[in-house]
Amino acid sequence: MIFSFNITKAQHQKENINYVYGNWQFSKVLYRDLTKLTSKQVEQLKKSILHVEKQKIYFDKIKFIDTCKYLQSKIKVSNIFDKRNDEYYWYENGNNRLLPLKYTGPLPKYYTKQELSKIISIDLGCDYGLSNVYLKQDTLIFNNLGGITLFMVKK
Repeated sequence: MIFSFNITKAQHQKENINYVYGNWQFSKVLYRDLTKLTSKQVEQLKKSILHVEKQKIYFDKIKFIDTCKYLQSKIKVSNIFDKRNDEYYWYENGNNRLLPLKYTGPLPKYYTKQELSKIISIDLGCDYGLSNVYLKQDTLIFNNLGGITLFMVKK
């Protein structure tokens, strides 16, 4: 029975990865306290298309964010807001963070605890930039992209 569960989990992870492949366009942006990107760069991101291919992820015509090249075998899919992990902290009031700010950014301000628990983390294993994305239903989220949180929808 455990073997069957692992196959189901692996199939679910593969479905999430397969869904991410394709072209994505800008939906919205949230600014953090310290933004490393200029307003001109953010405007360029809004107009750019994100391409997620089986071995790389990149923005069209954007030179200030590195292309992330990865191996499919190195992709890690998980639920970053999984309360079973002792490292993650859950609070009922709005004054405390679920995770350290570098992981959550402004997401807890916009999603309930239940919604956050359904966000899928996809770690592509790159050193910089586009290595880690979050998938919430039909939205890709870059939670810390030069100090902004960028939301993309499938084109």
